[in-house]
Amino acid sequence: EAIRTAGKLAKWGGVYGMPGSLDGIVSEWLDTMANHGNIAADGAAASSPASPEGIVVGPGAAPWSSVDPYQTQSSHLTAVAEVISHSRPESVSDRVARLCLDASREYLFSKDGSVREAAARVLGNTLNSVGDADDAANVMREVVLNMTNDEGSVVTVSSKSVFGANRDNEESVIAKHGRLLACNSILSTQWGSDLVVTPDICDAIIAFIHGCVKDRNNNTVVRSAAYHAVGPLLGKSGAIATHTDTLSRRTSTSTLKEMRSDILKGTRASEHVDVQVALARGLTSASRMHPGIFLCKGGMPVMDAALMLAMSSSVKRPQVQKAFQIFLWVALQMGGGGGGGNGSNDHEDGAMYAGTASGGGGGSATMSSPGLERYIELAEGENGRIMMKFVTQTLAKIEDLDDQGGMC
Repeated sequence: EAIRTAGKLAKWGGVYGMPGSLDGIVSEWLDTMANHGNIAADGAAASSPASPEGIVVGPGAAPWSSVDPYQTQSSHLTAVAEVISHSRPESVSDRVARLCLDASREYLFSKDGSVREAAARVLGNTLNSVGDADDAANVMREVVLNMTNDEGSVVTVSSKSVFGANRDNEESVIAKHGRLLACNSILSTQWGSDLVVTPDICDAIIAFIHGCVKDRNNNTVVRSAAYHAVGPLLGKSGAIATHTDTLSRRTSTSTLKEMRSDILKGTRASEHVDVQVALARGLTSASRMHPGIFLCKGGMPVMDAALMLAMSSSVKRPQVQKAFQIFLWVALQMGGGGGGGNGSNDHEDGAMYAGTASGGGGGSATMSSPGLERYIELAEGENGRIMMKFVTQTLAKIEDLDDQGGMC
């Protein structure tokens, strides 16, 4: 509740002019984490924190000494991400922007997964709100891809300890997971389209995700995060970049072709439940960012595999079934369109379709959805009839879905 209040405060601050107050609150939260945290990002013990001024984020009135330090860090970072995401650029000072970036990069490699996730949200929201395309590219190269520049390798202090020569399996998982979360968050910003049309960055991202999907230790956390990151990678591909002088032959179709094999492997019956749920959520976010991306010849294998999982009656995998039903609902534009996509339209390999469905959810969307019509037009064999039956009996009964969850 305190985090939601913080977000509302940010909105009001943007309207009624409270940049000083917002600046003070964010600074206090981050300073509290940096100077008085119960536990450092690498797990080292520290002194107990004092209760921060402004909005107290944490489990109510419980004494700070009894609070799980990782929960405290996650709560503070989540609150900062919420505030930054709703703030106008001019309401966030340069000092706070730097504090947010530094804190997110440090805690991105925390030993706790929830802290890493919250840190990634801070990183993405800060770049989205007060950064620019160059900032996003620099952070992507440095934090996620560990790419070199003219002066040599650029690595953050925290990531050095994680990528060290004596790293063990746990640290390797932490490093990959943190980098994947950051990749997802950065690609989901308004600068994502610029990143995917930058050849060296996009090629490195695809190679990184490929490697994590095929993680040699078969770690579920890493592979789930990799499949989730496929979403913004596909969703931002083919979008119109803000840098008009950027030239790239990469399109939604070409990126989908490169990732299709990995996607289809994730739909196998032997795959872990968590991995398949993450894959479905990634595909859903791609469809929201780029409506119609899978309604082409190259995307039909993905749609058909999703249909099989959405129809599955296995009582052991209800989460998977539901997740892929949501994907199909969005991909077929059952709710009146893909939802906030970039609207770009690829005409390669079967004409990437990006139309808008007329009518809302429910039965009225069954026959009037151009997404469904496009699928039937491209489907082979009995798949069109099967999809129509599934839509009529299941998807058409869903009146609305609110599964965007902010930055996916």
